[in-house]
Amino acid sequence: MNISSHQADNTLTLKITGRWDYKGAKAFQAAYKGCTLNQTVILDLRETEMIDSAALGMLLMLRETLGHEQPVTIFANTNIKKALGIALFDKIFNIK
Repeated sequence: MNISSHQADNTLTLKITGRWDYKGAKAFQAAYKGCTLNQTVILDLRETEMIDSAALGMLLMLRETLGHEQPVTIFANTNIKKALGIALFDKIFNIK
């Protein structure tokens, strides 16, 4: 897994490429560490090859950190969209 972050104005964009699994937990947490409640967060998973249950847990931790009312937008490829939909994450994240 490779993760890059970009901060512009009030938006934090995190791009994850490769296989997103438990090994990436610390890097993912570090990437959004300074995030505030009034910040917009965008996750770019279009080049993510796969996600496991640990990655799903990391998404929930991000949501918990930001607060449940703060929207998180996820751009994902077809396979990742399918996995997120099966986990019903389309109910709590804005997936495109």
